[in-house]
Amino acid sequence: MLEKRTIIVTGGGGGIGQATALVLGKAGANVVVSDISDAGAETAQMIGAAGGEACFVRADVGSEAQVEALVAKAVARYGRLDGAFNNAGVEQANTPLHELSADQWERAIRIDLTGVFYCLKHEIAAMLDSGGGAIVNTASALSEVAIPQAAEYVSAKHGGAGLTKAAAIDYGARGIR
Repeated sequence: MLEKRTIIVTGGGGGIGQATALVLGKAGANVVVSDISDAGAETAQMIGAAGGEACFVRADVGSEAQVEALVAKAVARYGRLDGAFNNAGVEQANTPLHELSADQWERAIRIDLTGVFYCLKHEIAAMLDSGGGAIVNTASALSEVAIPQAAEYVSAKHGGAGLTKAAAIDYGARGIR
């Protein structure tokens, strides 16, 4: 079912992103593994060693130019974009709100919310050109509830859940779920 489908996985260097990339590769997808570290290249090599098709594109999802280049490289290499797993993210600072620095706040919002926006923006444009696709955005239980000392993370994840719902409403009828 995923044979020759091109799918981007951000945060593919480890954890959930790596596990997902490996499953997609085994299912026959062309996997574009992205991460800010070389661990993403290792994931792509693992897919290739198992007989799958993958490439690595280093990208910081907090940079629109890098996300735009990521999507462009996926389309240039495989001819289309069929799916994306927007998984890159940072954890909470474990700091009470009144002690959060502006840098801690901005980092969480930039990666965990604005990064999802950049990914959606450029992935959707490519998928509209390809006739549709599917996008999964990683959230967490904290996209629905809150815990102590995680205000910046909870805020970003709540925003990401809302952004995902808004994108689904805007693009579902156009073949992107």
